[in-house]
Amino acid sequence: MIADGLARLARGEVLSDDWSRQVYSVDASHYEMLPAAVVRPRDAGDVQEICRYAFSKKVPVTGRGAGTGLLGQSLSEGIVLDFARHMDRVLEVGNYHVRVEPGIVKGVLDKELKKKNKFLPPDPASSNYCTIGGMIADNSSGVHCLSYGNTIDFVEELDLVYADGAAGHASRDRFDARMARLKALLGPHAGLIQNQLPEGEQELVRL
Repeated sequence: MIADGLARLARGEVLSDDWSRQVYSVDASHYEMLPAAVVRPRDAGDVQEICRYAFSKKVPVTGRGAGTGLLGQSLSEGIVLDFARHMDRVLEVGNYHVRVEPGIVKGVLDKELKKKNKFLPPDPASSNYCTIGGMIADNSSGVHCLSYGNTIDFVEELDLVYADGAAGHASRDRFDARMARLKALLGPHAGLIQNQLPEGEQELVRL
């Protein structure tokens, strides 16, 4: 079983009982999809081990924050990674930047930033309980996006894990070899990609 293999390598909890799988089979959408197993990773190393195993077994992996998406983004028939249980820390708060783990709730981060009279502008309706990882994945916006922009406009850099478990990094000025290949592939067609966006989204891109 997938859960047995995960239990041998994951440091976080592996959930495969019927009740847990049922809980993670739904989110804020109208969809329902029963996962094969749920893992609550402890750290990035845990995520890498889980992804390596899933990749070797050809099992899909889906990240989950608070499950506030309305389109079923956090649902999967494969392995669901619940980042909100353990990977939910604020690692550093600087004058002009903050480093966080993906499971940190936006409302919790706002309280930390308020101590320095700062705030993260994107404010989706679920701000009090959605996670930063989910906001990045969905490029969340909110009612003030026309003034401030979407989540992607405030992301400076990302440490990431690829599907095969390899570690990666992406920022405006520094990125790993895989990101470099992706940029080389898509860069020459950036104008075409933008021109194919719906008219309203083109306006948001220009802002």
